[in-house]
Amino acid sequence: MTTQSMATASDIREGDRRRWLILSVLVLAQFMVVLDVAIVNVALPSIKTDLHFSQESLQWVITAYSIFFGGFLLLGGRLADLFGRRRLFMAGLVALVCDAVGFAGAGAVRESIQRMERRVARRQARRGAGCLRGEQSDGCNKE
Repeated sequence: MTTQSMATASDIREGDRRRWLILSVLVLAQFMVVLDVAIVNVALPSIKTDLHFSQESLQWVITAYSIFFGGFLLLGGRLADLFGRRRLFMAGLVALVCDAVGFAGAGAVRESIQRMERRVARRQARRGAGCLRGEQSDGCNKE
């Protein structure tokens, strides 16, 4: 065996490793798609009760999800062709992080608004009670 044939065998082994790695990533990505569809199917009973959907409407939920997913998959492929896979991947990652931060921020804002509403309600209740007791306050005008 010559050194040239040994280098080729080493390159082949490295290429095999890379192929297995790519296959593993693709299998993991497909698993995530299947898991995502399973999550939608698990959520169907609560969608039905909360939104008062019929059985036919639930089928439309699954259909709309599939069409939306497939459409964005095609759009993502075309954008990757135009702008490059890495650039689009990074843009998607940034969008995902911004989305997660936005939902966390929305939860904090919602909690803050609920606290403020409770404070305002308590203040109004105190003013109303003061009016009933006959006290002069901002909330009631005695004539």
